[in-house]
Amino acid sequence: MTKIINGILLLFSIVFIGLGILGVMPVDENGKRSVISLIAGSVVGGLMGVSIYLWSIKPRAGRIMSVVVAMLGMYQPISNITKGKFSMYPSGILLITSVIAIVALGAGHMMAAKNKEAA
Repeated sequence: MTKIINGILLLFSIVFIGLGILGVMPVDENGKRSVISLIAGSVVGGLMGVSIYLWSIKPRAGRIMSVVVAMLGMYQPISNITKGKFSMYPSGILLITSVIAIVALGAGHMMAAKNKEAA
């Protein structure tokens, strides 16, 4: 199960960094590029990568960091929903990716607790 969760978290990281890069490429209606998308996507994706590495050293701290980073990744989409500016691309993709990561982490936690209880 750990390999599956790490794969999901790695995908989360790649999606956030990739969408950050895509956000800086096109020019919006004002003629400006969204550098903040690149910065935010890289930071959130990078932090998720760090949490995957941290898991190998300190599993509990790594998974807690993963949940916190996934929740951090939900900030922008939820902010857009409250402002009425929600769109499926990129906000929907970010929201879905974050929810999948949180569900996978929760399922992994519950399975580990069940196995620990059985032992």
